[in-house]
Amino acid sequence: MWLSCCGTCRLCEVAAAPGARPGAAPGRAGAQDAVLCKPTERAPPPAEQERGEEVAAADYVPSDELGHVYAALMPANRLACQVSEATGLRIGDVLAMRTEQLRKGQRLTVREAKTGKSRRVYIPRLLHTQLLAQAGQEWVFEGRSDPTKHRTRQAVWADLKRAAKAFRLPQQVSPHSLRKVYAAGLWEESGDLGKVGKALNHSPWHPETTMIYAMAAELYRRKYGKGRG
Repeated sequence: MWLSCCGTCRLCEVAAAPGARPGAAPGRAGAQDAVLCKPTERAPPPAEQERGEEVAAADYVPSDELGHVYAALMPANRLACQVSEATGLRIGDVLAMRTEQLRKGQRLTVREAKTGKSRRVYIPRLLHTQLLAQAGQEWVFEGRSDPTKHRTRQAVWADLKRAAKAFRLPQQVSPHSLRKVYAAGLWEESGDLGKVGKALNHSPWHPETTMIYAMAAELYRRKYGKGRG
C-alpha cells in the first residue's frame, strides 16, 4: 500500500493516479515537491534502506569544497573517497574491494555488505590505475597495521572529519556525503528518479529515500544559500 508524503504535492498525485504503480518515480518537479513538503505519514523503510541517522548526518558537499577536503586527506583515504564519489558505493564496500577482483578489469560486481544485494559498477580508468598501483596482496586498501585486513570505515571517517574541520565547512561531512554527491550528479544529469534509485540499489517502494539523495544539492543550496561548485 502506498502511503503519500502529504496528499497535496505532485508526487502524491502520481501515487494516487488510477493505475499508478507502487513506488513509481515522479518527475523532477514532483520530486522537489515531495522533498520539501512535510510528511504526514510514511511507511517505515525496509531493512535494506539507508539508516536514518546515517543519511541525516551526511550533507552534500559542492565540488569546490570537496576538492579542498580531498587535498587534505591521506592518499589512500582520498582515493577511497574518490571511488565512492565516482561509483556511488558505500565507503565500506569500496574498502572491501579485493586486489584479485580489481585485476580483472574496470567493471566489477560488488556485493553490498549492508543489503546483500549485488551491483555492477564501473571504475574510471585513472582511478583504476591508481587503485592497482597502491593495492596490496589481498586487499586494495590494506589496513595500516595489519595487511591481512582491509582499512576500516572509521579511519576514513576520522580523516574526512579532520579535513572538513580544517576548512571550517559548516555542513556535516562523512563518507556518506560522497554517495549523495554521486546521486545528486546523476539526478541533475538525467532528471530520472528511478535511474538514481536503481544506481543506489534503493527499493522502488520507498522513492522518498532516493529523493533525499537526488535532491541533496538543492537542499544544500536552500540550507546554506550557496550555489553548487
